[in-house]
Amino acid sequence: MQAMSDSELIAAIHAVPKFADPNVLPQIKIDGANGQHAALMRLNHPVRLQIEGSLGDYAYAYNAEADIRQTGNVGHGVGEGMRSGAVRIRGNAGVGAGAA
Repeated sequence: MQAMSDSELIAAIHAVPKFADPNVLPQIKIDGANGQHAALMRLNHPVRLQIEGSLGDYAYAYNAEADIRQTGNVGHGVGEGMRSGAVRIRGNAGVGAGAA
């Protein structure tokens, strides 16, 4: 995650082809989370992400379709404004998780 900008990372995720079966999601593992704020916002693609490490405020905000599983802590506003999908955090989260 540290080797790419957030827009490059989102573009790479969006380039992963969708599976024909909507119940099966492509799986992507992302390492290198290191406190980045506003990480992976506005992701709108049916994938399952496994994130290793901690992120800052507003991670995964305004997402749709993605199933996100993170091992590490997140800051305030994680998953704010999500339209669909899921966020599972194995760690601590700040205030306002999943608000709006």
